[in-house]
Amino acid sequence: MWSLILVAACGGPGPEPVQELVELYATDPVAATARLAGLPEEDRDRAVIAIVEHNPGQTQPLCALTSTRSAAARCRRFNERQHLWTIPPSSRSPPGGGGAVGERTGFPEAYRAPWLGQQADRAECGRAGAANLCLEERAVTAAREGRVADAAGACLAVPEGRLRQDCFFTAAESVGTSMDRYADGVALCAGAPGYAHECHTHLLSLLVGFVASTGTDEAIADLRSGVEHLSRVWRPVDAAFADRTLQQYLALATPAVLSGGTRFPLSVAERLPPAARPHVRSAIAARVAGTERPFEAAARIWAGESVEIPEAHGAHWAPVEACQTEGSTLDRQYFLDAQRTRPAHADPELDLQLAVAFALIQRRPPRLDLVVRQQLGDGQVAQEGVPPGQLLLGRPVGLLAGQQVHGGGQPAHAAHARRDVLQVDEQGRDHVAVGLHRGLQHARHGVAHRGRGRVRRD
Repeated sequence: MWSLILVAACGGPGPEPVQELVELYATDPVAATARLAGLPEEDRDRAVIAIVEHNPGQTQPLCALTSTRSAAARCRRFNERQHLWTIPPSSRSPPGGGGAVGERTGFPEAYRAPWLGQQADRAECGRAGAANLCLEERAVTAAREGRVADAAGACLAVPEGRLRQDCFFTAAESVGTSMDRYADGVALCAGAPGYAHECHTHLLSLLVGFVASTGTDEAIADLRSGVEHLSRVWRPVDAAFADRTLQQYLALATPAVLSGGTRFPLSVAERLPPAARPHVRSAIAARVAGTERPFEAAARIWAGESVEIPEAHGAHWAPVEACQTEGSTLDRQYFLDAQRTRPAHADPELDLQLAVAFALIQRRPPRLDLVVRQQLGDGQVAQEGVPPGQLLLGRPVGLLAGQQVHGGGQPAHAAHARRDVLQVDEQGRDHVAVGLHRGLQHARHGVAHRGRGRVRRD
């Protein structure tokens, strides 16, 4: 009798019943889900979140059982954001600055978040089970209002580990899309050291939303303003990290400014900062990837011609993690976002070809036939020492050496025979291997269409 009254007074199951459900879910998810459905809403939210936190990436159906927006949002994050289950929260992103393009890095060692020294503040948030969501809500509200120290104080009251770092990450992405709030977002990302790289790249992608309507004077001014702001934030701290961040930002903002319409806006591209040139080529590649003669269309656009192309929407790209570097001798450049990278070359014409080939391979569905057609255009095919079912080709596009691409859900094979190769498996079709095989030498001396274009001078 008295135990029932005590349970009612405390408002439902305590830590033991929640832990019991977590353990039951590990052995019998169906039975655990049935028990969850019979709990009062608040208790069900606490139990669902506890199960989700113990099984990130595996509990998407449970999100439908949540009753509050914050509980549903956390459930979705823990099932959709891969870093939450692939990267231990105790890890630390290597300090940013000197790493290669595309490497996972944190903030420079010289950076100090302005909230350091802030005390944990769990005011107004009750018992442990519900407190974590309450603290996250407080942190998000404070971040939106520009109260970074208060947001940090709320997150510091969350138990150390994945939950605390997710609180900081969530607060950081709540600062808004104004470039004036970028420094606030960075400060909060610093509270998630295990996920600092992911937090920062996500923050940059959100901030591109401030760029005005595409192709306008205002859009160009916004992009330039963003470059100047990022330089002011990072140049005094770490010049190498500033350069990396600017390239990530330009990879996101340049295609946004150049999208729209059925003619690539070369006149707009010419007015962008010189550092945006590789991203102009990536933007061209993304647009022409939907045509039947993409290499020709890209070359004509780069030469200054007006070419009709599909509008910049509807393309689906492979996941970032589906393309990994394997011993490539090429430089790297960000491609359309702050994480995905493509092979790059200092020669603008070669770089454009690499961008187009990469776009064709990264599209879903991929257009390998167009890459192969470009490769076979001069009939120079070398097969010596190549396993059956593969082609080793020596055209300039062969500079895509070192890329591995997943297709049809299956990973491509690794580089073979001590050569840098590109291998693609398109839903069970034969592998197409594109190797250097004198491709660099051939490209340097045999690239056609060397006329003077308006954008390609550098």
